[in-house]
Amino acid sequence: YTDGVTEAMDAGERLYSDERLQAALGRFHSLQPGALCREILADVARFVGDNEQSDDITMLALRFNGHEPTGGMAASAIHFPTKEGS
Repeated sequence: YTDGVTEAMDAGERLYSDERLQAALGRFHSLQPGALCREILADVARFVGDNEQSDDITMLALRFNGHEPTGGMAASAIHFPTKEGS
């Protein structure tokens, strides 16, 4: 993740924080990577409320299956648009 996750601020200028991110990861740990990112982003949005986004928010989640893949590497990406639509 980028610092845009943990440094997202609510209207009272309180940071989302590493501790809040760790707690959210604990709540959502059983989700698939894409769903995990969506839930973390939703949690950040609930925390921030109507406060304007002040930084980019980038996340990457990986699932380790305990062994090396037997074929080509598989990857997927999910783009979460900003308020500006980019």
